[in-house]
Amino acid sequence: MYDLTNSCEYNEANLTEAMTVQFRASQGRKNLILYIVAGLVVALCLYNWLALGNQRHMIYAAILVVMCAALFFTNRTIPGRAARRQVPLIREKNGGLRFQVQFREDGVAMIGPTGEETSLVPYGQLEKLVETEHLILLFNREKHMILLDRAGFRGGSEADFWQLLRDKRPALLPKERES
Repeated sequence: MYDLTNSCEYNEANLTEAMTVQFRASQGRKNLILYIVAGLVVALCLYNWLALGNQRHMIYAAILVVMCAALFFTNRTIPGRAARRQVPLIREKNGGLRFQVQFREDGVAMIGPTGEETSLVPYGQLEKLVETEHLILLFNREKHMILLDRAGFRGGSEADFWQLLRDKRPALLPKERES
């Protein structure tokens, strides 16, 4: 029997941190390819302008640089804006922002702010684990996220959490935590 729980507040800071990880994972490769292609086009336009004296290409390069900067800025602000929208919705739907995660023999149980169980995820359905500065994020097969506050463990420590994963779902462990 496990007595390990974690208490995490789904506030704007924690949601922004978690959504940034999720957004970068889903958009990162697409944006990288876009920036590389745009950079090559800008370089070609600048070459045509500098080497051949074609001023129209300088304008194209400037437009592309501005568009890439706007995309970069927009992508950096999306998780924060999404988190700000989610906080009132979570509070309204669940009666608060502080969730408890109980690690049981049969899985990970989410306990809402009102004390009722909102979901139970069997360990076998946990697909991914991501560590951030303040959080540990667990993703299930449906790509839902469970936030664990690194400072929020009760009835044990973060070290106990890693041991529990070694016992229940070793495939999730990062390489440096396997031993």
